Amino acid sequence: MAKKKLLDEEIDYSDRIMTQISRGAPVEEVADTLGQRMDKIGNDPNLSKYANDRYTQAAMDYIKQGGQNQPFTYEAAPTYASKYATQIDSLMNDIFGSTYDGWKQGTEYGALENRYKGLGQNAMQDTLAQVSARTGGMASSYAGAAAQGAYNEYMKQLDEAAYNRYLAERGELVDLMQMQMNADNIEYGKTLDRIAAERDAEATAYERSMAEDSISYERQMLEREQAMETVNNMIAMGATLADIPADLLAKSGYGESYVNVGNADYKRQTAPKPAAGASGAVAAEPIEEEPGYEPYTRKQYDTYTQIATNLAKKAESDENYEPLNYIRMVEKSMGSDYYKNLIGNTLYERLINEMDEYSFGNRQEPEDNYLGAIYNAMMSAEDPEQWLTENAQYLTEDELATALKWLE
Repeated sequence: MAKKKLLDEEIDYSDRIMTQISRGAPVEEVADTLGQRMDKIGNDPNLSKYANDRYTQAAMDYIKQGGQNQPFTYEAAPTYASKYATQIDSLMNDIFGSTYDGWKQGTEYGALENRYKGLGQNAMQDTLAQVSARTGGMASSYAGAAAQGAYNEYMKQLDEAAYNRYLAERGELVDLMQMQMNADNIEYGKTLDRIAAERDAEATAYERSMAEDSISYERQMLEREQAMETVNNMIAMGATLADIPADLLAKSGYGESYVNVGNADYKRQTAPKPAAGASGAVAAEPIEEEPGYEPYTRKQYDTYTQIATNLAKKAESDENYEPLNYIRMVEKSMGSDYYKNLIGNTLYERLINEMDEYSFGNRQEPEDNYLGAIYNAMMSAEDPEQWLTENAQYLTEDELATALKWLE
């Protein structure tokens, strides 16, 4: 028998759950408190009615939603380090920090100036020689003025050529800077695309993880509810602590005292009453045999009636409840002849036939409703469980709970 951890009977676990939820406690903390509360309920038959109350539901909803004050956050985004930044900054400094007067102090202007001065000197000498030849070799003020004019013309051309060269070089720097900036923008765009892809992947992984956690928790709670129901039905049919598998009892969350008290109640209710005027038990007489079937006793019939009534009530209150699935689950746990030993072959066949009327397929047509569309899509998938994991985020809580039952 699984050993239960010691519980503080004075602790109000319901109040603790609500306090934890109100302050946005970690999911693990709320889940632990819920587990302690369920253990406490399982050890006291008088508390069983609180197993699925609003405090349990509040804790389950909190856990399924991932808790409060815990929003999804991305991993730290990578910083963008431009490999063009140094070149761009240098070009910008050259462009906006230069002036024409400053450029004229450079070597390029000096070389251009020397060239045009040389051309001017040659033109001045040629002009002076030509004028002097026309005047018989005699220098004159006219010859000097003409020669100086030829020189000055080249100096004017120097100013125009120098300024055009300055503008051309500046334009080349601007073009080069633009090319660097375009290349930088392309690299930055690639970085943004990569970050966006990583963000999408992180978000998808988070959503998938939340869906898987939700399905896992739903399945655990569903298995616990089914285990609780199985234990209760077994107790109702007279099972003792020794009859109930230890793993089933542990999964239900019930303690040994719960089974012992329930078993004592069963014995009191089913104790044989003395016949009128006599003492002792009334024998279980066989009921009239049905044609083609084995006879059964009054005790078997009463047990059959109790089982059938309980399963039918559950199926009528929950359209997704499958009585046959429950019967198969008990037989898997207790042995394939468990029910036959209780009620005999004749009543067992009747029970199976009656419960089949409550099967999902007989109660509704899946293709005629949205729930049926979900059923068809999931069951036609190669891996229904994987399909549910991927699509859980698009289902309501009721649809998800129903789909989990289909997987059983």
